[in-house]
Amino acid sequence: MIQWSASKHSIFNTPPPLSLSTIQRFLIPIFFLLSSTSQAQLDSLFSSEYWELANDSIKVELLNDLAWDLQSQDAKSALRHANTALLLAQQIGDVNGEATAYSILGVLYDILGKNAAAIPFHLEAIKLYEQLDDQYSISACYTNLGVSYYSQHHIKNALLYYTRALEIEEKIGDWKGMAGSYINIGNVYKQMDSLDAAAIVYSKASQTYSTLGYQKGALNTKVSIAGLYLKQKDYQKAASAYDTILNALEKTFYPDIALKALDGSAQSCLALGLYDKAIDYAQQELHLAKNSNNLLHARFTYQTLAEAYEKTGNHQQALVYHKLYTSDQFKELNTVKIEKQEELRQEYESEKQQRKIIEMQLKNQREIALRRQTEYQAQQRKIERNVWITLSGLILCLAFLLYYRYQSKQKINRLLTEKNKIITQSLDDKEMLIGEVHHRVKNNLQLISSILELQARHLTNQEAIQAINDSQQRVESVAIIHQKLYQQEQEDIQAIQMQDYINQLLQGLFDSYQYDTQHIEWKMDIAPLYLDVNTSIPIGLMITELITNIFKYAFPTETKGSVWIKLHKPSKEYIELIVKDNGVGVSDTIDSSKSFGMRLIKSLSRQLRATLSIENKEGTCITVQIKRFKELTVNNSPPLT
Repeated sequence: MIQWSASKHSIFNTPPPLSLSTIQRFLIPIFFLLSSTSQAQLDSLFSSEYWELANDSIKVELLNDLAWDLQSQDAKSALRHANTALLLAQQIGDVNGEATAYSILGVLYDILGKNAAAIPFHLEAIKLYEQLDDQYSISACYTNLGVSYYSQHHIKNALLYYTRALEIEEKIGDWKGMAGSYINIGNVYKQMDSLDAAAIVYSKASQTYSTLGYQKGALNTKVSIAGLYLKQKDYQKAASAYDTILNALEKTFYPDIALKALDGSAQSCLALGLYDKAIDYAQQELHLAKNSNNLLHARFTYQTLAEAYEKTGNHQQALVYHKLYTSDQFKELNTVKIEKQEELRQEYESEKQQRKIIEMQLKNQREIALRRQTEYQAQQRKIERNVWITLSGLILCLAFLLYYRYQSKQKINRLLTEKNKIITQSLDDKEMLIGEVHHRVKNNLQLISSILELQARHLTNQEAIQAINDSQQRVESVAIIHQKLYQQEQEDIQAIQMQDYINQLLQGLFDSYQYDTQHIEWKMDIAPLYLDVNTSIPIGLMITELITNIFKYAFPTETKGSVWIKLHKPSKEYIELIVKDNGVGVSDTIDSSKSFGMRLIKSLSRQLRATLSIENKEGTCITVQIKRFKELTVNNSPPLT
């Protein structure tokens, strides 16, 4: 079982386990569920307001996230997103995003069976991570480079890079990575027919995953051990082991493990003469491989089916699968020549050796400089002794130097005073220009709001009208920010007073929806926080979405009720937003992550690195703990603690 490794970044979180009944619905941790209509949802994301507002660094991170999560479901689409992330990262000079994209591209080419083409991407990722001194990611890339060589049966190179990865993982204490390296090294030993050595490292992997409580890793180890039984030609024991793994996958499904387990079951049954059962396992493997665009597995499955049908005497069907196994669609696999691969590897090793030589030269130069400095200090002490002997003659010189220094300092102070005046005037001008920018932005946003309102008047479809009204409120929530910034004093031009802002925001919502507040008790607890624009806008948008949902769904009749809004700072680490009502509670439609409002709230939470929780008991309580925020000091008032 090949064990790919992930670099140490948020984008490389392992996808959550899925039940076997929901194999086609893999969760992507960005904004939405990936289902059979995923392409339409992706188009919706890239044309959304959030995507337009997001900066380029966030776009690179999101594209890399998306590519990594799609790897086992739609590798070709993942390849497209990773290439887009790579180009954007190179344009903006995002070295970390560029390294991540290279690493993902290498893994994707391995998944697609283009192992030779994957090697240059792994090497480029390693170079960039070495610049960043990211040891965790370097070890992951070494692992992935070993996978590429192992898939091409370059066993020595595979063992070299697996071992390098393990050395780094042991140094930094990455236990999960160490367990994965044990599996990969065991696979190499198995390929070299060193079965006892393979069993030892597999045992280490099993013990490590058991200690960590990592279920997927434990299943990976079981697949590798079952493969060891196959290598030992103990087919009955291998078949039993693979059955145990497939039973475990009924509860928690992992596509990559399922492919290997189905392949092993087919091979075991084929060796035991259970040809019909082997065909059944191979057909399941082929179906899963096609769904995930795993061409390499699909090709191996064609070979297994051809052999199984040949054994059953169905020569016609065997010929069909043999032709598929040798078809032109696989000719593009591993098109890079072996000589070129070795050239790339040697070039990387040469560069690494050259860097070591340069480091040694720098070390020698530092030692030489240190010796010279020591000699210089000794000479200085000798001069000081001579100075004491001739001290009387130097007193006049010293007095002259002090006077000269005093005059120079006075001159410098005058120059600094003049420059400070110029800088102060420049800052005042810039603050005035910033205020004018906020004023114009506010006017433009209000113009957009007016256009949306005019558009709504010419529509008859209530759903479309509601959508435009919702969009208008989102624009208004941002416009209020710029209006307040324009009206504030210059020294407060970057800070938003959240009490005034939220009160003004709610009043605008009441007026827009013509909401009767007589039967609803509104309770406000807003701390006197001053936040920057990048924090205030997402909070305003989230409050707009949550209050709009309360208007729409919480109190469908004239039932009396209460709504609580609280914004405070429980600790220095985060601020907390709570919106609670005692209405009818969240319905499946509203709580669905397919709802645009909820997707927007989740995406804004991600932007603020926030934790979002929803309770549906005696109404609805939504809590957002925001960890990425910037609190400002206004009029010498300290931030809240």
